[in-house]
Amino acid sequence: MANSTVATEVLTDGPMERVTFQYAAKFVCGKSDGEVVAPGTYFTAVNVHNPTSTTIRFSVKVAVGLPGLKPGPVSKFHDARLGPDEALEIDTRDIFKIATTRGDFLKGFVVIQSETELDVVAVYTAAGREGQVETLHTERVGPRSLKAGAGHACVDFEPPLILGTEYGAPAGHNSGDVIFTANGIAVSVHDFNFAGGGGTFNVAKIDSAPFGSGQSMRSNNINLEFDFSAIGFTPKEVSFEFLDMGGTENISVNGSSLFAGDISSVTSPIGGVSISVSTTPVAGGKKGIVILTGAVQRLRVGGQEFWIDNVCAKL
Repeated sequence: MANSTVATEVLTDGPMERVTFQYAAKFVCGKSDGEVVAPGTYFTAVNVHNPTSTTIRFSVKVAVGLPGLKPGPVSKFHDARLGPDEALEIDTRDIFKIATTRGDFLKGFVVIQSETELDVVAVYTAAGREGQVETLHTERVGPRSLKAGAGHACVDFEPPLILGTEYGAPAGHNSGDVIFTANGIAVSVHDFNFAGGGGTFNVAKIDSAPFGSGQSMRSNNINLEFDFSAIGFTPKEVSFEFLDMGGTENISVNGSSLFAGDISSVTSPIGGVSISVSTTPVAGGKKGIVILTGAVQRLRVGGQEFWIDNVCAKL
């Protein structure tokens, strides 16, 4: 077998360090009785534009602010995409939905995080007793830069990883070998367990993403482990996208016993953190998103006909 250090790539040094742009757009939404702000009905619409010539991904969450120096709830991140020169709007209805907070009136921030700089403009309107618009204000929201290790780090399997590269048995790797490090996240390959017992160690491959754009990692009877211990913060949320075209999946968190079965049937909690799995049917299988909420140090996951993409750790 080849020495593991020969095949290990480090994708974090020098100019390869990624920067995440964060936008915090103030929102005021709903009907106020006048206790906090003037009585009336308030609306916020946050417009997001992709100024590039490529499709980009970004995440959105809502942080609610409460009066009396009390912090409000913070939602989980929700993923979104925009094609070249496309735009979308996060309006009052979206804010209430993402916040999952009951009530007629909310104030706080729409937080947007992206590895691409965006155009973000917030539009504020308010209506009085007659229900007609009485005020209108627009505000361009500027970005702040968050370097990897400052609250957001991802493995997205994009270049400089090379399409078609194989890891595992065909590449001479042993179970436990680190195959590359991206944004401080060490990625290693490990044995795969079958649902009925026994296991194997086969191949993972950088593939064209069959359920999105760009590149993804295809696992065929092999597991990949993502080690977040060196990224400079302890994630409070780790998420990844997947495509499942059949067979068994494995998942383990923080060294927990390895689950072997349909990933949709994993029970929560796992490894001391909560897990949610959402899926959408596709021809021949299903795609979905896994979200782990809690202090995640390590994630091990793989399958038989299983692709993963956008493994992201967030504060």
